[in-house]
Amino acid sequence: MKKKLYFHIGWPKTGTSFLQSILFAAENEEFLQSNSTRPIKGIFSHSSLEELTQIRNCSAQEISAALKSKTDLYPSAKTFVLSQESMASLENADVAKLGTALADYDTKIIIYLRRQDGICESSWKQWYIKLMSFSERLEEYKSDPIRYAAKLETWEKAFGLENMMVRTYEKEVLKKGLEDDFFPLIGLDHSQMHIPAASVNTGFDRDTLDILYHSRENLNGIHDNRLNNVFSKYQGAKKQFQKYQLLSMTERKALLELHREENRAIAKKYQGRDEDLFSMHVPDEEDSKFDGIAAEKAIPFLTKIILDQQEEIQQLNSRKSSTGPMGYKQILKALLRRIKS
Repeated sequence: MKKKLYFHIGWPKTGTSFLQSILFAAENEEFLQSNSTRPIKGIFSHSSLEELTQIRNCSAQEISAALKSKTDLYPSAKTFVLSQESMASLENADVAKLGTALADYDTKIIIYLRRQDGICESSWKQWYIKLMSFSERLEEYKSDPIRYAAKLETWEKAFGLENMMVRTYEKEVLKKGLEDDFFPLIGLDHSQMHIPAASVNTGFDRDTLDILYHSRENLNGIHDNRLNNVFSKYQGAKKQFQKYQLLSMTERKALLELHREENRAIAKKYQGRDEDLFSMHVPDEEDSKFDGIAAEKAIPFLTKIILDQQEEIQQLNSRKSSTGPMGYKQILKALLRRIKS
């Protein structure tokens, strides 16, 4: 009898990191084990880039052997969960190769789709903010928009329509949260699991995004986590499902219409719904486009950051001087000697 494999492939920007934080939380390990379920951190690697590289370069047999080497470590597990949002970017030939490689498992493909206007906004924040303005990104998107249907058909050919679990990532659908939709899909009662706050990949408000864009020449090589540490102290984190509000109402409606026919076809084919895949509602208050943060708002914001950073530096220097001539390395050695004695 084949073991079940739930292969969660994204889409990017649909809460994948949040779900992974639950699956791999130490507090949930015993619960998962009692349900004969084991999450896996990638076939080759938990690094998305390395995982994609390996799948592209390896044969189906090599991929199959790599996964087997991991699943064989847990002989009592009947169900495995593999969550990698980068898989959604694989080319057709690589997806077909995965279909062959995973033939020994009863594989179900789970993918969450987000309304395209939200993807356009959030992708700029995540990947393009250091390269171009949002207006430039929007024009680029219009010339080469996301086509969910083509991607889904690729995975469908490799794994079968009956094994496609296409879900809608939208607040109006996921009223009780993403975890309330995902875990029942894989046969788990999440009410018995530890659920961390849904803030694994926090976002910035549009004022902060504008500051980051205009500072982009100074941000090359600086990891997003460092930026999060600095800016999260001065603004609230963007909540799950909350939009960035970078698009005007007219632009947002135009994007929705661009994808409407395709989205309806997806809803009918993969969800059995003869209706829109997403809510088409656009609030009236979005009738004005964001033209950038005003100077009178940006200057106090940046001044506070500078002053607070200066204060932190002074506090660190004060701590150093308060240790006297001994220094931190000497203090550490003294503490270690005391522990050993």
